[in-house]
Amino acid sequence: MLPLLQPSEILSFDKVCSDECGLKPIDLMEQAAAAATRHLLEAIEPLGIGPLSVLIACGAGNNGGDGFVIARLLRDESSIRDVVVVTSSKSESMTTQARVNRERLPHEIQSISFDQLNPHTKFNVVVDALIGAGGSAELRGLLPSQVAVLNAYDAFKVAIDVPTGLHPVTGKAHPDVFRADMTITLETQKPGFFRNDGPMCVGRVVVAPIGVASSLAARFSTMFRYEHNDIRGLLQKRNASTSKFDYGRVLVIGGTRGMPGAPSMSAHAALAIGAGLVELAAPFIHPLTPREIMTTELISHDDGTIHEDAEQTLRTMMNRSTVCAIGPGLGTNVRTLAMLATLIDEIAREKPIVIDAEGLRAFPLFKYRGPNIILTPHKGEFARLKNMERKDLAYDTVEEAKTFALDKNITLHLKDVPSLTTDGKTSFLTTNGNPYMATAGSGDVLTGVIAGLLAQGLAPIVAASLGAYIHAEAGDSVSSSNGQQPMMAGDIIRHLHRQ
Repeated sequence: MLPLLQPSEILSFDKVCSDECGLKPIDLMEQAAAAATRHLLEAIEPLGIGPLSVLIACGAGNNGGDGFVIARLLRDESSIRDVVVVTSSKSESMTTQARVNRERLPHEIQSISFDQLNPHTKFNVVVDALIGAGGSAELRGLLPSQVAVLNAYDAFKVAIDVPTGLHPVTGKAHPDVFRADMTITLETQKPGFFRNDGPMCVGRVVVAPIGVASSLAARFSTMFRYEHNDIRGLLQKRNASTSKFDYGRVLVIGGTRGMPGAPSMSAHAALAIGAGLVELAAPFIHPLTPREIMTTELISHDDGTIHEDAEQTLRTMMNRSTVCAIGPGLGTNVRTLAMLATLIDEIAREKPIVIDAEGLRAFPLFKYRGPNIILTPHKGEFARLKNMERKDLAYDTVEEAKTFALDKNITLHLKDVPSLTTDGKTSFLTTNGNPYMATAGSGDVLTGVIAGLLAQGLAPIVAASLGAYIHAEAGDSVSSSNGQQPMMAGDIIRHLHRQ
């Protein structure tokens, strides 16, 4: 898992680098800037431009200090013709590290103020080291005009740590945000790179390790994203002596006369991701339901929804299951929802229950609140859970989702771009996937994947977050194989992989 450090966590991380690793702040800055310089040179070389003229904009904080170090290190490179540092800050307003590194600049490096900068001067590379991870989308004073000057250059643009004008957590951007071709971020990526305006501002992102143990940042991070290797590490290896009963029994409940396919796809996905046994209980069984899935046809209302007289049948099936998935294609019949709420209150203390789609309408009807409840709403459904209109959701839905999950003591997977999985304390962003996955049934497949992973013994927060990653990875596999053409949910199932 890759940690995504936020500003307050970076401060704690920096302190430990000093206290436990014995790195003075000035030495830590030197190491970080040296790593950033190496990545900068590696990125420039394939461009075939040179000799290079580099403009580095430095602020008064430690990000500016990084910029001063980079300027000094670049000056020793034979491929660099000249380096110009531009800053509007006076030495007395700078942090100690920034001031020291400004004073270390060799005389060959020209240091000017923004009002001395000639917009017609030719620069091959423009480096933004104005604010970094301590910034936001609120640019004040002269900063908007200064960043606009940097953006106007016809040059390869590089941001150090975080582009100026981009909020490192929410991804909200100022209209004059520095628009980077590449962002060299220090030690870890930042959540804002993947959210809202972030992907349009950061360009290619490269992580520059600052020279401490790679596990150190994870100690302070509350937000993560997965890599492919995490699948192998989190899913148990199958021993030769095991049987289907070692990998859990999933029960999928849902469907109506008009939507028999939704629960069928959930059941199929649960089986494909490795659940030992999968049962499907629905009023109508879709004819393409895989024969490996055990099906039970339930009594239905005239509107095609599950009848409340199926309660005892479902109670028996839920009691013998390892995990239940409720909601795909369920419909909105209030008697159906009330009956299922009763069963959820009986069962949820004993086993995890994934609730999706119209099953989310049962959430206000049952009393149990605990980590065994996994809700998987999209933003409209999340707004309904909060008794509000979608348009009234806060801009920062991540914080809103974390607060909701913590308050309700549940696991929440909010379908968004990127999706967020959280229990209010630890969160995961699903940063893979593609827009061709926005197709009917894709969410039903995700429900089945999460249920299948729960059946194999993963904790709710892990099953939901890793399930989202695997689901998105399958979608990327489909997109890669079909030339980025529209896909169907069944295609995602066929590309599911455990490792």
